[in-house]
Amino acid sequence: MQKFVEIDRFIQTVNFKTYILFAFLMSGSILFGQSYESKFWKRYRHEFRFGIGPATFLGDLGGQIGDGKHFIEDFDIQATRFMFQGGYKYIVHPYFSVRGEITMGMLYGDDKNTKNPIRQNRNLNFRTFLFEFAAMGEFYPLKERVSHLYRISGVNSKKKKVIVNPYIFGGIALIAFNPKGELNGQWYALQPLATEGQELAGRPKKYSRINVAFPLGIGVKFGIDNNWSVGIELSGRYTLSDYMDDVSTSYYDAAEIAAASGPEAAQLQDKALDPSKGWTGVINYSDGRRNFLQRGDPNYKDGYLFAIINVHYRLSNFKKRYIPKF
Repeated sequence: MQKFVEIDRFIQTVNFKTYILFAFLMSGSILFGQSYESKFWKRYRHEFRFGIGPATFLGDLGGQIGDGKHFIEDFDIQATRFMFQGGYKYIVHPYFSVRGEITMGMLYGDDKNTKNPIRQNRNLNFRTFLFEFAAMGEFYPLKERVSHLYRISGVNSKKKKVIVNPYIFGGIALIAFNPKGELNGQWYALQPLATEGQELAGRPKKYSRINVAFPLGIGVKFGIDNNWSVGIELSGRYTLSDYMDDVSTSYYDAAEIAAASGPEAAQLQDKALDPSKGWTGVINYSDGRRNFLQRGDPNYKDGYLFAIINVHYRLSNFKKRYIPKF
C-alpha cells in the first residue's frame, strides 16, 4: 500500500513540474510573439504607391442648379476627369506615417452643364492640366498592420488573410495650373489674356498659376501580403486660388480688353448666350458711371475632389528579419 502512495505522489510531482514547464514555455512564446509583432512593422517602413481615379472641379464654372457652393453639393459629374498619382511613404510608427506624392491630370468645368439660368447664360468653360506635389501625414486609429510570415504559439500565422487598415490624412500641396477657354473650337490660355482686365486701370496684377492647396481625406487599405496592398482614398483639396478656372470677380470693358490683349480675349471674357438679358458685361450710364457686373464669386476659393484607387508596394528591410530563434 505504501508503494502505491509513493507512486501516486511521484506522478503528481511529475505532472506539476510538467505543468510549470509548459506554462513557462507558453509565457515565453507569448512574450516573444508580442516582441516580434511589435518589431515586425519596422521591416516594412518604405512603401511606394500608384493610383488612378476621377477628379471633379469645385469653382465658379459649371455646377448644380443653385449658386456656386464650392463643395460637394455643387458636384457636376459631367465635369469629371481623371488623375494619375504616384508617391512614397515612410512608416514612422504603426499609428502614423508621412508621405510625399505627385498627382497629374485634368480639371474641367462648363456652364452648359448647370441648370442655373444665370450661370448657363454666362456660357464660360475651362480646362486645365493640374500638377500637384503634396506632403502629408497619415493617421491609423486602429494601428496599421502587416500580415505575418510565421506562426508562434498562435500569435502569428502563415494563413493568408486580408488586413483592413482605415486611416485619415492631411497636409499641404504645391499646385500648378494653366486654365484654357474654348472659342470656335480652339483652346486659348486665359491668364495671358487678362480676361477680367488685369493690369488695366483699377485692376490687380495677373494671377499666379502656381499656388497652394490643403488636402484632407480618408482612405482604407486592404493588405494582400507583406508587400502588396490595394486601397481607395476620398479626398478634397481647398486651394488659396480663385483663378483655377480664370473666373473670380467681375467683367471689364470689352473694348479695353481687346485693345490690350486682342479680340479673342474680349470674346473669351464674355460669351453670354443672350446678352440682352443684361446679366453679363459692363453697364455704362450717361453720367459716366459704370457698373461692372458679376462674373464670378471672389468670396470662395477654388477646390477639387479626388477618388483614387491605388496599389501599394512595401520594400522589405532585409537587415531586420526578426526571425524567431529556438
